Amino acid sequence: MNLKQFLEYRTRCPCCLNELIEAFCSRSRILSFDNNIASVIIKLKSLKRGQKSYYAKLTIYNDGSFSVDFEGEEEKFDNKVPLFVLDRFKEFIANSSCTMIRYCKCNEYVYYSKIFNFDLRSKTFNVVTLDKETFSSVRLNNHTVCNVSSSPTSNITILNLYKYPMEENKITGPFEKVTLPFIDFSSKSKMIERINKLLVFS
Repeated sequence: MNLKQFLEYRTRCPCCLNELIEAFCSRSRILSFDNNIASVIIKLKSLKRGQKSYYAKLTIYNDGSFSVDFEGEEEKFDNKVPLFVLDRFKEFIANSSCTMIRYCKCNEYVYYSKIFNFDLRSKTFNVVTLDKETFSSVRLNNHTVCNVSSSPTSNITILNLYKYPMEENKITGPFEKVTLPFIDFSSKSKMIERINKLLVFS
């Protein structure tokens, strides 16, 4: 799977049909995705108070390569980048779970890539792989609500099941974890129907 295939895996939320939004490392918004190129702005904060923040513009290409440009709040670096700015970027790459996600503003659905491993010497990264997709809240039969996580790579679907009183409409714990065969998320109604059938035999 390449970058384009990952971002086109789903373009709309299976729950509400809104267009999905792209993000990187859970906090860096993908600014654009044109001609199979994704552009991301990463804020490189200082651990010390009073020091300036700098920004890395990470450009990720469909062929598995990337490039980085740096700038400050009031300055741009054309040729030479200060070593401390490069160190901040290296620290960010080393300590962050660099995943790409697509989520919906309804907060019901999201899918994730596996962690990106960036090679700063060769300016390449590992193959983009779909890790999992999740629904945050799904109501089933028998007054049960669950969040659902499905992983095509491991070919399983995991449910966290909670009970809720019908009259109060409040979730009560604890939850029960159930592992099922892989369930496709293309349609929420079909997914719920499939889960209910499989739970009978679990």
